[in-house]
Amino acid sequence: MHGLLAVAALHYAHVHPAERRKWDLISVHHQNLALRFFAARLNDIDKSNCEAYFFLASLIFIVSVYSVAHSETVGRAVGLGDVAQSFRFLHGVKGILDFQPLEEWRQSGGPLDMLLRSPEIPPGMMNAGSAFQRRLDAVTALAREVPASFHDVINEQSVCVLALESLRRSHQIVSAAGDGDAMPGGVWGWCVTLPALFIEMIGSGHATALVILAHFAALSRMCERRDDWACSGWSMGVMLMVDEVIDDEWRPWIEWPKKSMMEQISVDEMEV
Repeated sequence: MHGLLAVAALHYAHVHPAERRKWDLISVHHQNLALRFFAARLNDIDKSNCEAYFFLASLIFIVSVYSVAHSETVGRAVGLGDVAQSFRFLHGVKGILDFQPLEEWRQSGGPLDMLLRSPEIPPGMMNAGSAFQRRLDAVTALAREVPASFHDVINEQSVCVLALESLRRSHQIVSAAGDGDAMPGGVWGWCVTLPALFIEMIGSGHATALVILAHFAALSRMCERRDDWACSGWSMGVMLMVDEVIDDEWRPWIEWPKKSMMEQISVDEMEV
């Protein structure tokens, strides 16, 4: 219930700016209660109650996304740590799905059925030569320059390369859906695939991770809907955060996705 009340209060604050401060405080109160409730019962989740916890985790995720998308209005400092936390929440949502087969989650139909469908990429839609894919070739070369330990399979270099390969697939999914038909689930699926180390790198401001995140933001803009009060503006919020903290020597690497974002140019219509 606290998760639902947190989202409801946040929505009221969003559509009634004059009363924002009051309802933001109410939302934060219920957010904290929902988080405490959820954290204290993680070990109690099973097949009999996983649906209730799935919806609670989803509501918490929505609140975390809103804070990034509307960082200028939430009344507190919002940064890359909040972006990383959103990704962790989404991992938690994905973990709850594992308590029963996807077919059982989808059997009731509705939006959840659409969201949990396994995306299919037609053979002719691989887009290896598209502008975005070629741009990712350059970023992958950059990622392979990240220092790596020979003793650890999971290291900063390997997780950057994995994040980029997953981003390639997310782009293919969005492209296969066609203009105006891209489902947000297709692009947000990228966040679920991210290794924990890569999410930590985002939160700590690792330069290569931020370059990759900026390119994801440019892609995710294509799936945003103006009437999505919670998520609309998320990609711009992320880009501005990256632009604010990244060191000058890395700034040329984010100019490409930043131009796509600021001038609202599709990532596949950009020059490489």
